[in-house]
Amino acid sequence: MLNFHSQIKAPFLINAYPFFAYKDNPDEISLDYVLFRPNPGMRDPDTGLHYDNMLYAQIDSVYSAIRQMGHNDIEVQVSETGWPSKGDPDEIGASPENAAAYNGNLMKRIERNEGTPGRPSEPINVHVFALFNENLKPGPSSERNYGLFYPDGTPVYNIGLQGMAHNGTNIELLHSIDYFLVKIFLNSIDIQIRKESDQIQEEILPSNTREKLKDQKEGGRLQIPKLKMIGPQVPKQCNFFSGLSSQIHLYGLLIKEQSREEKEGKKKKNVVLVDRRI
Repeated sequence: MLNFHSQIKAPFLINAYPFFAYKDNPDEISLDYVLFRPNPGMRDPDTGLHYDNMLYAQIDSVYSAIRQMGHNDIEVQVSETGWPSKGDPDEIGASPENAAAYNGNLMKRIERNEGTPGRPSEPINVHVFALFNENLKPGPSSERNYGLFYPDGTPVYNIGLQGMAHNGTNIELLHSIDYFLVKIFLNSIDIQIRKESDQIQEEILPSNTREKLKDQKEGGRLQIPKLKMIGPQVPKQCNFFSGLSSQIHLYGLLIKEQSREEKEGKKKKNVVLVDRRI
């Protein structure tokens, strides 16, 4: 698998959740250490590197394992990380305050283009889970409460991403995100638009999103550039512009977009939100 990643220059994706480590061992693991708050940190006895948060230690541990397998040219990206705003009684640490601290402090770190202690000159790419609470998901309560927004579009807590008047603008933003995610999904697999899909769109998409998708049809097929392919059906990259983020991780397919900042020659943003509703 690592040889394949090296050959096609694809990142190695990991799901890293310091929350689970803290939940299982709150007496031994500092809450400040997992929430990126000031703390004494920990020193790696093998490398001598100092870590002030668990996420960076988890990332470097994966780099170390990959290096021991003979690869130094594979980038590690965090395909999922997050913190639940609510949990069952035994899910210690699940709260809106801790979720806001984890995601908010993480984004501040990413905005500074920080690298890990093991790779300080290489800014990390992080995919924050999740954009929406998954209110119908089974399992512990925490599984339904990782989102920044409730399913109706209202914020669960504020980490500075809203920045909008409370006049329905949030809902318009979410409809716009719905449109782009659906457009990416439909085109990434290059499906033929049929009556069945029209019926599905009628059932699951907001009316303004359906109209936008309808405008994109030409000859029964959505029109955007096709994915570049490397090897046997390996999607590499799809370039488009939405101005929302620099990368979106959607069902294991890494789709890169050109952000508004990149188009204007400004600093790249490396934090993205993951929505599993499609």
